[in-house]
Parts: sequence; structure tokens; C-alpha cells
Amino acid sequence: SDFDDVLVTKLDRASCYVGANDLITYTLTISNQGAAAGNNLVITDVLPAGLSMVTYTASTNRTPLTITVEPAVNATNNLLWNISQLAPISPFVNNSHSMITLTVVARVSSTINAAISLTNQALLSYDSQLGSGPVAIQRDYSGGSHSAAVQTVPPTALLKTSSPLTATIGQTVI
Repeated sequence: SDFDDVLVTKLDRASCYVGANDLITYTLTISNQGAAAGNNLVITDVLPAGLSMVTYTASTNRTPLTITVEPAVNATNNLLWNISQLAPISPFVNNSHSMITLTVVARVSSTINAAISLTNQALLSYDSQLGSGPVAIQRDYSGGSHSAAVQTVPPTALLKTSSPLTATIGQTVI
């Protein structure tokens, strides 16, 4: 029996530091690891406060790729893509998957605070059949979620030393 198994994975430069107005590139990979198509894919990229999308590109090793809804430039919060279908590789091979790659470039706000974590989450849902298949057969699925995080630059530390370490009244401290 054919089955679908569509997953989302999200990558960035984990644990790196970013500053105000920096660009961050996230790569979302949606792969069909099953033998049946995933239909009506809804991909949501939840940008944390302080980030806005500059641009994105989409590519696939399957054609055609029909994106019916896409986020606008400078979008914040939930970026949303609707993709009609991700068909499997045919004939099915266990270690060869069809995939869509979304590369998202986001800008860090010029007013971002220092030393905060910017956790970014991607989510996927899809249907087992195109259209409104038989109720007993059509199923809604979650392709899971995946997150990645970066850290804003730590605040600058101010260190003050004096010589001598202990001063008496009237003594000059350098």
C-alpha cells in the first residue's frame, strides 16, 4: 500500500551571534519520503519578533512547483506558503526523496535588544489526497515542526580597575 510521509526540516547557523540590521538565511527543506503524494501543503515559518522577511527563493527536484500562496516582502510573524502537491520519486526508492527547498532571508530589526535568543519555528501540514477524497480515506497530516535559533550580540561589558586596589582619604587613584 502507498503511503505519504512528508516532513519539514529547518536549518540556519545555529548558535551564531547577530546584530541590528544583519541578514539571516534560513533553509527549509520539505521532503516526501513516502510512495504517495502529499497534497495541499501548508508551510508556516514563524519568525520571532525582531525579524522581517527580505526575500525567499523556492526550488524543487520535482516539477512543476505550484505555489498558490506566498508571503510578502517585509512580512513578519507567520510566513505562509501553500503548495499544491509534492509528488514522490517514481519509481519509489527508500533513500531518494522528492523535496522542496525554501531559502528565506530575514533582516534583524535595527531596534533589537542585545542578548536575546531569536527562535524560529517551521511547521507543515498536508492532505493525503488531492481535493475532497472519500471521507474514510482522506486524512490531514502534520509533517511536524522544526526550529532553529540565533542569539543577538551580547551587551558590551564595562570593566573598571583601579590602582592601588584600596585607597585612603586624600590618595590619588589611577
